[in-house]
Amino acid sequence: MYARFEGEIEQLNQRVLEQAGQRPTAGLLMTHPGVGPITALATDVFLGDAKRFRDGKALASYIGIIPREHSSGGRQRLGGLSKQGNPLLRFLWCEAAAHAVRRDPELRRFYRRKLVQKGVGKARVAAARKLGIRLWIMLRDQIDYHEFCRRGQRQQRNGDACAGMPGERYGAKSHRLIDEATRLPAGSSHNSSWSIVTEEMFGGQHRMDEAETARASWGDTSEKQYGHSDAIRVSRDRCVRAQKKHE
Repeated sequence: MYARFEGEIEQLNQRVLEQAGQRPTAGLLMTHPGVGPITALATDVFLGDAKRFRDGKALASYIGIIPREHSSGGRQRLGGLSKQGNPLLRFLWCEAAAHAVRRDPELRRFYRRKLVQKGVGKARVAAARKLGIRLWIMLRDQIDYHEFCRRGQRQQRNGDACAGMPGERYGAKSHRLIDEATRLPAGSSHNSSWSIVTEEMFGGQHRMDEAETARASWGDTSEKQYGHSDAIRVSRDRCVRAQKKHE
């Protein structure tokens, strides 16, 4: 039965590859690292005329990878993803981004920065959104990956913002390289392609080191307030809460 399923899957893959080969725009998208025929074909079909989107924000809103907003007066409240667009395209972009961040240097730095700032979950979505905007630009301008990188390098030399690198309007004037101090643990998330990416990038025992540091700092202050035995219990409880918060 397994061999029969494998044969059927291989036939479907060949049909998708043939359909993607018949569309020149899908071939351009497949030049981007991590983007295969399924992702390229789905992006080309679902987006249609790429010029109808004004900018990347309009594209993200169309796909549903923007946060919900519940604002009133001068107070802005942002929630989870709106998920109002095509769920298949969101899924494919997330899966493709897990491979693209390993092979593209700029996207890799972008994912590392978001991983440290926002955590694993939000970094995944941010990388998928960045990849989707890249594919939209390639589709709109009818360029391949090498031309896209050439334009990005030219924008870097001119000091403009480019894909994977924020401009000065966000307060970022240079890149802060992620060093060994920002490592995340192996097996810190579910067994998925994103956990493999995180382990390959960082490795180590970041949360264990963080817990030890927190335990040492909390132990000094707690011992003065609660005594030695109570300080151990308070430090242990705080470390457990900190680890659960990261999970």
